[in-house]
Amino acid sequence: MSRVRRFAVIARVVTGAVLAIALVACAHPVKINPQMSLASDPSRLVDKKVGYRITDAQRALKVTSAGGGGDKISYYLYRDLESGLFDTLSSVFSAVYVIPDASSQEFIVDKNISFVFTPVMDSESSSKNVLMWNPTDFTLRLRATAMDASGQEVWSRDFVGTGRAAAGGSLVETPAAQAAATDVFGQLQRALLDEPVFRK
Repeated sequence: MSRVRRFAVIARVVTGAVLAIALVACAHPVKINPQMSLASDPSRLVDKKVGYRITDAQRALKVTSAGGGGDKISYYLYRDLESGLFDTLSSVFSAVYVIPDASSQEFIVDKNISFVFTPVMDSESSSKNVLMWNPTDFTLRLRATAMDASGQEVWSRDFVGTGRAAAGGSLVETPAAQAAATDVFGQLQRALLDEPVFRK
């Protein structure tokens, strides 16, 4: 075998190995926005204005977790789930505001906000499928804390949502993650509706 041909063979082998490693190690960008519709009972609506605080740094936080077939997925945890938090609070309270990073206290006073919620989220995923990269299992942990208008903590709860879905499907959305989000926000809604401190 000539030197040129030998080099070409080696180059193909090396290129193939690099591509294989890249495919195994890649993180597929997905969205985990929940597809949910929370029932709202007007008779139980809390007549209070509330807000929630998610920082720009949290919205920019990109999370990478395990998928199937040795691959990983990546998503923006807070940015993707912000709509779920907003919808949940809106199903419980009469008005919901997004608290800005700047001049937040002035905003709270100006809008006559009674409670400010701050979420802390964490997630993990996995898959029992060795061929498809979309995860089959997803866990979402949420700690929701509420402060009154003076900044004093009045309530805090931890929630864990889980979701499971078949392998494959959409290359953009992750049904297991969406199911976990629906689970955790449903728990949050029920806890808020049943909590007397928000009705004082």
